[in-house]
Amino acid sequence: MKVVYGGVRGSYPVADSAMLKFGGETTAVLIEGREGGWILLDAGTGTRLFAPRLAELPVPLLILLTHYHLDHLAGLPQLPALYQRDRVVTIAGPVVDGIGPADALARLLSPPYWPIPLPTVPARVEFRALSGEEGFEWQGLRLRWMPVAHLGRCLAFRLEEQGGGAMVFATDVEWAAAGEDLRRAFLRFCREPRPADLLCFDGAYSPEEYARRRGWGHSTWEEAVMVGRAAGVGRVHIIHHAPEHDDECLARIERAAEALWPHAALARGGQSIELNG
Repeated sequence: MKVVYGGVRGSYPVADSAMLKFGGETTAVLIEGREGGWILLDAGTGTRLFAPRLAELPVPLLILLTHYHLDHLAGLPQLPALYQRDRVVTIAGPVVDGIGPADALARLLSPPYWPIPLPTVPARVEFRALSGEEGFEWQGLRLRWMPVAHLGRCLAFRLEEQGGGAMVFATDVEWAAAGEDLRRAFLRFCREPRPADLLCFDGAYSPEEYARRRGWGHSTWEEAVMVGRAAGVGRVHIIHHAPEHDDECLARIERAAEALWPHAALARGGQSIELNG
């Protein structure tokens, strides 16, 4: 399994020369399975980095949405795959207050917010509302999900290959707001049926910043490291970098995270990782 970070910035994109090392695009991660399965995790502005490759991809594309906040959807309206005739795109996401992905995205991709209504795009778009926690298979990749503490409903995903790598993707998580049962369930999610090779976890704030932003739906980088160690994963990549954190700030955070646990690092836009189990 290959993991490619298109965007790992949170809340809104930034374009600044002091933010090039870690990237300014919002959340979008591409998963390439050994058997040809391709999955896009969220569709923030980082989706544009994948646009040429996804346009040439001959197989069906699965887009997994953790939730429907705009920073995780901003790249979707201009995704080339939606405008390719005979292309099959499946979009899966949670049900929030009775609204699933079909209704949520029909609101976004329609006038006056977008000139091309979603039902009229050339591609064949299929929707899958993710309820329960049963999971399913996608071209050699096994998918599961569970809810996490965030404003509204948000899902964490676990993806694994038979005989290959396993990862857990948990952006937009407020660990301090999660009850003990939810915390224990998340640690099991990371450990079973075996510890994930990679945990991508929200670490938007420093502890000092979190004290002023409690209830905003995000965790600290220290909590991201703590969760990775407690879950027994191979390594943790901290994601959803706060938009005001420049490269110098993020480099300091990364050094502090590595000092707590050598298997912790900050994710970077454009970075790719091979997970082989």
